[in-house]
Amino acid sequence: MIIMPVSVPQQIPEASPSKTANGVPDFANILNSAVSKISTTELKAEQVMENFLVGEVQDVHQVTMRCRRQSLLCSWQWKLGTKL
Repeated sequence: MIIMPVSVPQQIPEASPSKTANGVPDFANILNSAVSKISTTELKAEQVMENFLVGEVQDVHQVTMRCRRQSLLCSWQWKLGTKL
């Protein structure tokens, strides 16, 4: 059995939300930043899946982890949307 090395996922840079006059982060900007991060993660998951399907990615675990992460983020986004 050959064990393939696990690649460390690249971190998405934190967006610094703008602050209101009293120094508290603006909720709309925080929400917009979170949705943007979810969109970026979705695009990365789709890219890894496409690369796997054409044979560029050999590690099925990488594909599984990216897709699972995206699934969780979409679930959290949906739950947050139902709360608002």
